[in-house]
Amino acid sequence: MNNIGIIFDLDGTLWDTSVPTLKAANDVAKENNLKSISLDTIIRGMGESKDFNAKSYYPEVSLEKALELLDKATDINFNYLKNKEAIIYDNVETTLQTLSKKYNLYIVSNCFDDEYINTFKNYLNVEFKDYIAAGSMNISKGEAIKLIISKNNMDKAIYVGDTLLDQKSSKDANIPFIYCKYGFGKIDDYEYSIDSINELDNTIKEIIK
Repeated sequence: MNNIGIIFDLDGTLWDTSVPTLKAANDVAKENNLKSISLDTIIRGMGESKDFNAKSYYPEVSLEKALELLDKATDINFNYLKNKEAIIYDNVETTLQTLSKKYNLYIVSNCFDDEYINTFKNYLNVEFKDYIAAGSMNISKGEAIKLIISKNNMDKAIYVGDTLLDQKSSKDANIPFIYCKYGFGKIDDYEYSIDSINELDNTIKEIIK
């Protein structure tokens, strides 16, 4: 069993983009004389669909208009992210560098654009073998996980994430799931968990032993 893949969620797992996302969303709200958006609204939308976020951010307008505003906010947000305004969680880079010597690393995010993942990759000196932005392909995260496993001929795979959707998607793909307790989500029933990224290597060893 040589090809072991560790597949990562992004938001709430490897980085926190909530503050720049909030800034961008409120830039657009202010420009259009709409109500300001709270940080809680941004965090609730992490990993959710584009329609969900559009309606949550801009409930005063039609869905069509809200989606248009969300696209504008996304463009602004990319500028903030490229300016390194996101937070990479402590010890993520060193942990991933260690893991990459033993396993192949992948990303499956529910984001709507490959650029989001590539922007994250530019924060780190870490090699990822492949990635899928499920939202851009209009497929579920579970389908995206199955696709990346098949595409890369993995003998075994583990998904690392922080939300119930991540857990469900792992179950749909029939692979083990590691719950990141430090992230945005709240899960009550799980088999494997970590309180910090530092614990990930040992938890992976426990699963594949």
